[in-house]
Amino acid sequence: FGVVMLNTYKVVIPKVIGTVISSVLTAYGFSRFEFIGKKAMFALMMSTLFLPQVVLNVPQFLLFTSWGWVDTYKPLIVPTFFAGEAYFVFMLTQFMRSVSREMEEAAEMDGCSDFKFFSRIVIPLSTPIVAVLCLWVAVSLWNSYFNPMIYINSEDKYPLQLVLRRILLMSQVNLNSSSVDPQVIAKNQYLSEMLKYGTIIISTLPLMVIYPFVQKYFVKGVMIGSVKG
Repeated sequence: FGVVMLNTYKVVIPKVIGTVISSVLTAYGFSRFEFIGKKAMFALMMSTLFLPQVVLNVPQFLLFTSWGWVDTYKPLIVPTFFAGEAYFVFMLTQFMRSVSREMEEAAEMDGCSDFKFFSRIVIPLSTPIVAVLCLWVAVSLWNSYFNPMIYINSEDKYPLQLVLRRILLMSQVNLNSSSVDPQVIAKNQYLSEMLKYGTIIISTLPLMVIYPFVQKYFVKGVMIGSVKG
């Protein structure tokens, strides 16, 4: 179990970091800079929210296969550092636009560069919404099993969700192949249900442990931009 949890952390933690970094940098660019095609690019990015989710990106899979990345964690981690999530970018952009231009101009008069303004002013002010972003990304990645199922072949590299999926499938197979004895069937059904409940508890326990530490930022981060005046 310890190896499985370690594999899960190897995937989830870098993916959370990559998604947050790419989303924050993209949002900062859209909120503070003017460049050619800015509105068109932002509209194109937001339009992806209305498109159906592609189950498998075949060209991406073929590309990672040619690079020899299959059966490694690279296909799960590396793309997150170069593609921010559209919804998260939208939330961060709306918040960063609320940082007054007067504050930016005062920082420039004091010799503050764009990077220092971003790292020392914008990021600390964005702590509530970034904390919420981390929680949402972690929850979505923690429950994800399809991409690891596609790219990870070695059982010793399986994250938690693949192991839980296998356990559930094995319990269903054992239940279907059980004896016709009603008592045996009832016992197998009971064990199968207990196994399902156990897997739910195991999969949600780490998030339940993390949530109290993020709760103080959660309400504030979600409410940012919803109340005006």
